[in-house]
Amino acid sequence: MQNIRPSKFNYQPRQGLIVYLTKLKYIKYLKSYGLIHYVSRKMKYAVIYVDAESVNHILAKLRKLKYVRKVQLSYLTQINITELESNHQEDHDESSSR
Repeated sequence: MQNIRPSKFNYQPRQGLIVYLTKLKYIKYLKSYGLIHYVSRKMKYAVIYVDAESVNHILAKLRKLKYVRKVQLSYLTQINITELESNHQEDHDESSSR
C-alpha cells in the first residue's frame, strides 16, 4: 500500500458567494458562474463557490443581473475552524465531567 502515486490534482482556492435572487427559477443561470453548493427555497438565496482569483470579476457581473437582489461574500474561509473545534471539545469535556 506504500506505492501511492503522487496526485496531479492542483488545489484551487475557492471563495463562497451568497446570492439572493428575486425568483428561484433563475438558479439554473448561476451554474455558469460557479458551483452551486446550497439553495434555500424559503429565503430565496444560493451559495455558490467560485475561484478565488476571479471573485471580484464574478461579483461585479452578478450584481448587474436583474434577477439578483444582493450578493455577499461568505466568511467561512476566514474562520479558524480548528480553534472552534478545540473550544467545542473543551466545553464538551467540562459539561461531561459534571
